[in-house]
Amino acid sequence: MNIQNIEIPYPKDRHGIYRFFEIFPGLLSLTIFLIPIILSIFYVTAAAFFIIAYILILLIRATAMSVRVVEGYGNIKKARKVNWESLLQDFYKPEDAYERHKRAKNTLIKGHIRNMQRLVAGNHIDMLPDEVFHAVIIATYNESQAILHPSVEHVISSNGFDERKTILLIAYEERAGQQKKKETLETINLYKKKFFHAEAVEHKLVEGELPGKGANATNAGRHLARLVKRKGIDPSRVLVTTLDADNRPDKNFFSLLTYVYLSAEDRKHKSYQPTAMYNNNIWDVPAIMRICAISNTYFHTANSMRLHALRNFSAHAQSLDALIDTDFWSVRTIVEDGHQFWRTYFRYDGKHEVLPIYAPIYQDAVYAGGRKKTTIAQFKQIRRWTYGASDIAYVATRGFFTKNNISKRDLLPKFGRLIESHVGWATSAPLILLSGWIPLYLTKNSDQLIATQLLPNFVSSINTIGILALLFMVYIGLATLPQRPPHHKRIRIFGFFWQWVLTPVVGVIFNSVAAINSQTHLAFRRYIGTFDVTEKAVIPKMIRR
Repeated sequence: MNIQNIEIPYPKDRHGIYRFFEIFPGLLSLTIFLIPIILSIFYVTAAAFFIIAYILILLIRATAMSVRVVEGYGNIKKARKVNWESLLQDFYKPEDAYERHKRAKNTLIKGHIRNMQRLVAGNHIDMLPDEVFHAVIIATYNESQAILHPSVEHVISSNGFDERKTILLIAYEERAGQQKKKETLETINLYKKKFFHAEAVEHKLVEGELPGKGANATNAGRHLARLVKRKGIDPSRVLVTTLDADNRPDKNFFSLLTYVYLSAEDRKHKSYQPTAMYNNNIWDVPAIMRICAISNTYFHTANSMRLHALRNFSAHAQSLDALIDTDFWSVRTIVEDGHQFWRTYFRYDGKHEVLPIYAPIYQDAVYAGGRKKTTIAQFKQIRRWTYGASDIAYVATRGFFTKNNISKRDLLPKFGRLIESHVGWATSAPLILLSGWIPLYLTKNSDQLIATQLLPNFVSSINTIGILALLFMVYIGLATLPQRPPHHKRIRIFGFFWQWVLTPVVGVIFNSVAAINSQTHLAFRRYIGTFDVTEKAVIPKMIRR
């Protein structure tokens, strides 16, 4: 399959079956909303069964997510205790690893022993730690130096950082203006001596590109490929990590990333996904934004344990040779991160998966300076994520209506999860809140009146059990909470308890409405053609991690 064949079509080229699958997620969400309403009017018993079944399915999923979030966070804590630099030394003499670590109780160390035994059994190590280069692309638009500089400093202070083997490219937009260009060049001049190579790469928007991170990062990626070729470096030995301006890698990120990359079988056909934790500025943002941030951390921590469903999101890594094969990221969509999984999946005829990296990338919760601006910015951020529903049409047409060598037994469940996730994003919160009351107000059958009066109480009882899942979210919120900054009084901690009464507001407005908005845009061909950059403001007294 050539590179052009994996690109998402331009809007003018979307017709027929492609348009059907753009309409499909919105149509399916609408159908799910209408089913309990129509059944309540004509067949209330069926409506009750539908509602109870739907709520029970959500309860089971919430329970499973709660178990996974504890497991995922447990792996993060275990990974923090491991000296990954020391384990990387075992690649030079893997036969000695068993004797050195045979009494270790940490499950990650036991996994390391198995990795070393596999390498010994294969009698072949094709890459060593000191042969790996790291390239960091930081995509920026209008973020200030107060946001960007701590991110660069976190890269430099990471375990495993080697200034002889690390490349920094700050990708900035020409459209951001001369002041931004000046600040970016100042940042490069400040840090360039700390890197093997550091450069500011300006992106000038060209015809056919959407203004956004995908085109900006791709321009920097192509520049990186030319740089690596000039310096005679093997692209398979270059790991490329994309970061947003506010992304601060955990201290173990680069050493752990190197370890997983070297340990992976068929490493070219892998993406490497750290856990996103939205807590850089969690003490400073309004309550609703805290709930959104903690909910996102909860989701990504749990998802790190769902290897079959793990996808690229925000900050992620791939080898440069794989990125060259896909011509980097899409320049035609505002969801270049999640879409990159599918580009790579189709480029390699289904031979691609995402591996978790249990070293977080710490990110900012949304804060735009004022409460109103912050609320709008939060909605636009989640709407951008929910616009990943645009991948449904791409995957359907590429996977089922275009000749390929992909196993349909592998593609079908992936496609099903893609649909389910976006439709569930739109429908779950409103149905949890309101579905139990629908038959009570719509049924015209007096014989069923008692049953319909009991249904809200029954659904409420199920939802009460579901509150246990909320307790796990509270746990993650407190467990990942950074140290309280000096400019906040101790009483601030109480806000992290009462804030959860706002969960229904977040579920409906910042998830369901955002998802419905995205699906409506797709259904009516009103494509979102501009990447809504999440505005990031800094409180002057804010103490960064």
